[in-house]
Amino acid sequence: MDIINKFLKYSSIAAIFSEAISFHYIIDLKLFYIIIIVNTLILIWIKAIKINIYHLFLIIFITIHGFFGTLLFRYPIQSLIAQIIGISVSSIYFYNLFKHIGYQSLFKSYSYFSLYISIIGLFMFFTGITLWDANRLHGLLNEPSRYVILVLPALYYFFKHKNYLLFLILLCSIILAQSSIGYIGILLLIILPNLKIRTIKKLWFLLPLSIVFLWFLSKNENFQIRYNQTLDAISVFKTKKFDERLNISSYALLSNAFIAFNNFTDHPFGTGLGSYKTAYDRYITQLQKPSYIIKLGQDDINREDANSLFLRMLSDLGVFGLLIIGYFIFLCFKSFNLSSKESIIAQSLVIYFLLKLLRQGHYFPQEFYFFLWAFIFSNIELNAKLKHI
Repeated sequence: MDIINKFLKYSSIAAIFSEAISFHYIIDLKLFYIIIIVNTLILIWIKAIKINIYHLFLIIFITIHGFFGTLLFRYPIQSLIAQIIGISVSSIYFYNLFKHIGYQSLFKSYSYFSLYISIIGLFMFFTGITLWDANRLHGLLNEPSRYVILVLPALYYFFKHKNYLLFLILLCSIILAQSSIGYIGILLLIILPNLKIRTIKKLWFLLPLSIVFLWFLSKNENFQIRYNQTLDAISVFKTKKFDERLNISSYALLSNAFIAFNNFTDHPFGTGLGSYKTAYDRYITQLQKPSYIIKLGQDDINREDANSLFLRMLSDLGVFGLLIIGYFIFLCFKSFNLSSKESIIAQSLVIYFLLKLLRQGHYFPQEFYFFLWAFIFSNIELNAKLKHI
């Protein structure tokens, strides 16, 4: 049994970093899917599969909500089915993995795996080995933003456990990734732990660090270009016309924000899971796009995922999505009022979820339900301990 548990643990953690590994045989097969299927069969074999009633209720709700969406807004039911299957398989698997092995053991192993991936990434960066961009560190991941969002929770975990050498290795790799989302994540790592009244008086210690960090951002060309152009382009909500000089990243964010907010305004209860592509095609015709982006064939960028989990949930689930997000953010900030081994894991994942709401709108990327259940189980244990105090 010990060998089986080790296989389940390490293969599952490897799976969340495996997005670059895929095969094509009739259809695209990702290593992640193969690992999840094999490991689910192992859990069934050892009789370690259970269904949580609240989890099941949520899946049933989004299924019924989506079904009515397909009837009312006439988007393909195949889109709904694909989302439900992906969410169900991934979330049920990781729920049972955490029930069987335990969240602390899994999260600690994930953190060290992140360290090994960062070391490989540093080696690849300084030797010129690359899968995507030779000028930005991304290790074995497809792009820098995916790399940093995966390892940021481990960065916080090592810092709070005072493993400063490991923290610095990860920090260097994130800085070399030169990803705006990584810089925002580091800033959140500095700010969020101090959003407590009893620690406000200590904030002056952070002033020199904050000044250095802001100076670094002011000198970073990639960040400044995107920041300035995004601010200039916000007028698109009124003019429906983009500046011809707008960068692709800002175009992706703003065009999808326009789609999501218009769909929410017209359909406040949402149009159903998997409906975003249909909403995109309906509203994108109202916008005048930069000509160079059309020539590059990038004018429908993030058409499937809205560029942001917040925007996609706003469009797909409407007010229900806002309620889910609001309650989850409440739990996130509540975790920073506590100080314990369990709260460190919950706090480290707050950074991930906030960044996830800002970027990357897929409902079942490799790591999402691993992190989600780690957060939930740590909160359950925290609440249980508070009741006994």
